[in-house]
Amino acid sequence: MILLLSACGDVLTSGKSADRAIEDVMDEVRRLQGVASTHTEPLSEVEAAFATVDSIARELKSPSLSIWTNTQIGFYYYQLTKLEKALPYFLKSSRGITANPAQLIDPTDCLIKNAYFFGNIGDHDMAVNYLSQAVLLVDTTSSAYATIHFALGSEYRSLGNEERAIQHFVFSKEAARDRDPVRYAKALGELALNEKDLMKAEHMLLEDIQLSETHGDQRNAMFARIRLAKIYIDREEWEEATWLLDKAQAHAAVKTNLTGFEQEITTLKLAIAVALDDRDGQLELHRHLQTIDSRLAETDGKEVVMKVNLELQRARAHNDILLKRVKLQQSKVTGGALLSICILLAVIAIFLRRSKKQALKLHQLKFERTVVNFELEKVKSESKYAQAQQTIQSYVTFLDERNNAIQELSEVVAQLQKSTSTDAQDQRQRLEQLLQEHLMTEENWMRFRTTFLMEYPAFYEHVTRQLTGITESQLRIVLLQKLGLNNLAMSNLLGVGQDSIKKAKQRLRKKYGDSYDQLANLDIDCAVL
Repeated sequence: MILLLSACGDVLTSGKSADRAIEDVMDEVRRLQGVASTHTEPLSEVEAAFATVDSIARELKSPSLSIWTNTQIGFYYYQLTKLEKALPYFLKSSRGITANPAQLIDPTDCLIKNAYFFGNIGDHDMAVNYLSQAVLLVDTTSSAYATIHFALGSEYRSLGNEERAIQHFVFSKEAARDRDPVRYAKALGELALNEKDLMKAEHMLLEDIQLSETHGDQRNAMFARIRLAKIYIDREEWEEATWLLDKAQAHAAVKTNLTGFEQEITTLKLAIAVALDDRDGQLELHRHLQTIDSRLAETDGKEVVMKVNLELQRARAHNDILLKRVKLQQSKVTGGALLSICILLAVIAIFLRRSKKQALKLHQLKFERTVVNFELEKVKSESKYAQAQQTIQSYVTFLDERNNAIQELSEVVAQLQKSTSTDAQDQRQRLEQLLQEHLMTEENWMRFRTTFLMEYPAFYEHVTRQLTGITESQLRIVLLQKLGLNNLAMSNLLGVGQDSIKKAKQRLRKKYGDSYDQLANLDIDCAVL
């Protein structure tokens, strides 16, 4: 008998702490996953229990728990090829990941599972995004590292980027060697697809099958047999191809979640029957294909995938509308701030023109205008960046504008330092305060690093892996240097002298040697690490 939630429903009224309640929910989810692990069809009792868990997670008002719970429930349906049922959960978890990237429970697991789902329904860019984040969180010697690179290879292959795909499959193969024989076998199978020497490809797939069977992964053995059968069909070795397809079908036919593979196997058998002019075989296989197609129409066939993808696009369109409304409100607020500043400028000008102390007031007006113009340019720059797509290119433009403002402010401050009057000293202090606001704050640094990581994940991984022990301040210099900023620009943004930047680079060169020097010639966003 399947045990349903017995005590979890009382979490909110039992007086337990929030942390303990969250642990109870997670324990129940894991128990349900264990119950469902031996079944290839949804269990009504498990579905009802998952619905209760989902409700409790929402009532606990813990974003991190909701993201984790939605991911696990969505993945339960995904494994059973129930994509339409999985979609709502993954939509909620993906929105949560976007809104709370730093509040994930088991972030690697959540990112990988979301990547699997979205890649399966055709959103390969989102899958690559999640996997690129996940690979930065795992130890390079772990089996998860090989798993993530394997998934990245599959996604890049789906995107038509075969070069990047092969690079990730090679990473996966090397990382799995002597650690994860099944993953090693899978990587061999993927690399065989790109092998022009069919004899070598055949040997790689045979090794894939042998390793998979030795370690009990019958699904991957089935997959490798299908690929090897295709090679034999191309060489018109009908008997060998048929034997492999029969073995593959024996596994697929008893697993309702492998119907898609059974369809592929039957299609290949039909091609063999046509080549051999086997009329009776063709008729039987056509009938079997019709039966399979009708089953796929309810699980993970092309029509279902297209329908789920369409629902995803609708959900995103609705989300985009909401985001545009928020941005419109923000632009109105920014416009009001700009209008207020303009009005302030006009009031100051009128007041100073009417003042009896014309010379002093004109001098003060000039200073106030300088300050307000700097503030206005700062607001405009931040507003323009906020409304643009937050890409590295837009951030570089933002940094250039900040550098120009800092340079101009520094020149004005230098002029005021020559004066000993009280007014000049007060003005200098105001400008120095404004100068501090233009420097790279911790918030700006985190925003910059997130944007950089999204566009140059491989370069960021290379730096953090090769430059072991690199400090935050050194990392800022390396990333800014990647964007082409010179010593003056970096010293302006970081609020230090150019000599400090030069000494920091010397320390990096002394500590890391060629590993640091080669960064200047390292042409990546690429994955050639």
